[in-house]
Amino acid sequence: MALGNLSNLQSLSRRSKGAKEVLMLDTAEVEPKQGQVREKFAGIEELAESIKVNGQEQPIIVYPKDESGKYRIQKGERRWRACKLAGVPVEAIVNKKELDDLDETAGELIENIQRENLTPMEIAKGIQKFIDRGWQGMDVAKRLGKSRGYVSSHLSLLKLPDCVMRLYDEEVTSDPESLNTLRQLHSIAPEQAERICAKALEEGISRKACRELLKQAKKGGLPEEPEIPASEKPEPPPGPGFNDDQPSLVGLQEPGAGDDGGHEPNTGASEHSAAESSSSSPGQGGPAAGEEAGAEPSQAAKAAPKRETPKAPEAKGTTPPQPVPTKEPARARIVVSVNTQGGHRSGVLQTDRIDPEAGYCWVRLDNGDEEPLRARVSDVQLLGVEGEE
Repeated sequence: MALGNLSNLQSLSRRSKGAKEVLMLDTAEVEPKQGQVREKFAGIEELAESIKVNGQEQPIIVYPKDESGKYRIQKGERRWRACKLAGVPVEAIVNKKELDDLDETAGELIENIQRENLTPMEIAKGIQKFIDRGWQGMDVAKRLGKSRGYVSSHLSLLKLPDCVMRLYDEEVTSDPESLNTLRQLHSIAPEQAERICAKALEEGISRKACRELLKQAKKGGLPEEPEIPASEKPEPPPGPGFNDDQPSLVGLQEPGAGDDGGHEPNTGASEHSAAESSSSSPGQGGPAAGEEAGAEPSQAAKAAPKRETPKAPEAKGTTPPQPVPTKEPARARIVVSVNTQGGHRSGVLQTDRIDPEAGYCWVRLDNGDEEPLRARVSDVQLLGVEGEE
């Protein structure tokens, strides 16, 4: 093989993905679809530069050419936009399977949530499309491979009052928990919440501060001119989409629903124990056990009992930690989500079937009516591990 042909190997490899033909299309032949979940296409310039240097790593997915001679995008509008900006053709795979709008929305949400490419509000609006069609929150969670709390916390973002929404729009905070906590604060004390949001535009606001303010409001102790509690450490903003699958549900319940209003964990007992342990431990910068301030070292040594490992006193009113109950399953089931031609589907990883080719595995899909599916490991996402009794 001529040395000049080596540069084509990467392109040839990409064109053989999944035994599907990869087309090189002029970006003018491709058009975006209507109702795209993503509203902000950040980082297009950086992606365009990367494509110029390294090529397009993953083809976009398009429908067959329509009557106007255009290919409509199913997945990959950001890559198409970057190729258009870079002035290079776009690699595309034609998917002949027609998807309804909810299938398209689910595919977009799953793909972009996994890549942390969507903002919390974009995710919320995508989820709302399912709710508008009569889906229950639990069903949406299963379809997306997420928890019920994840769905609820994002849907609540669509109920933000204007003053809180402005904090999101001005990029003061995009943390769903902080936004939902401020939403609930506004429902209890709207005037104070307006003032807090106005100050947050100048000073910023942390998740911990939001919790503290809500706690004060629930106790009726929020002043007319509230101050934003100072945070010891600024909290880093969450990645786009708040990809934590088990977000805190603070702020999701309405006032009087019996939640704790985002109370901070009671750390007083642990701090007290740590302080006493530190002060009673020799060699830690404090007097030894039984030693008085200013006593002679020799006297302290005589008065000191035999060295024993000090035990931190248990705080009154606290329950000793209990062992976490565990199961002794006869067999473990590894639950996964796999990217198929029809979108993401859940199933169980077949640990008793090893593929001879590295990078592939076998998954039995949930319906159980089909033969196990051979899939690339890169297309499989771990959802959880369950035990069979």
